[in-house]
Amino acid sequence: MVFVSQTALSCDYSYIEKMGDLIEEVKEETDGIASKNMPTSIVLAQAVLETGNGTSTAARYKKNHFGLSFNKRILSFDSTIESVFKYFHNLNSKQYYGKLRTKLVKGKSNLGQIVTTLARTYAEDKEYSQKIIHVIDRCQLARFDDE
Repeated sequence: MVFVSQTALSCDYSYIEKMGDLIEEVKEETDGIASKNMPTSIVLAQAVLETGNGTSTAARYKKNHFGLSFNKRILSFDSTIESVFKYFHNLNSKQYYGKLRTKLVKGKSNLGQIVTTLARTYAEDKEYSQKIIHVIDRCQLARFDDE
C-alpha cells in the first residue's frame, strides 16, 4: 500500500476542476512537447499530491502548486496560472527532462511509463510514481485525458 495523505485522497473536485481548466489553458497557450503531449491527469495528480488539493502553505501563500523550487527554496508566484506556466516551461526546456520529452515525442508511451520517467527526475521520493498513479485512479483524473 502506497501512503498518500488523507488530504490528497479527499479528491476536492472543486480544486481539481479549477486546476484542470488552468492546465488546459496553459497547454493551449504554450509550445513544446510537454505542453502538447503530457497527459493532464498526471499534471493534476501532481498538483493534488504536492499541495493537498491546494491547501498547502506553498499553494495558499506562494501560489506554487507543483512544489517548484530553486536552491531548495520554494518558488513564489503572483498567480496560480503563473506556477502552471513555470511547470510546463521547466518540462519543455530543462535538460534533465530530456528523457521525458523523448518519451512524449514518441506518443506511444502509456501513462505508467510517462509517470515513471517523470518521477525519476521530478521527485526524490522513490514511491512518487506510485503515488501519482494512485491519485489519478482515486480521483478519476484520466477523464481529463479524454477531453
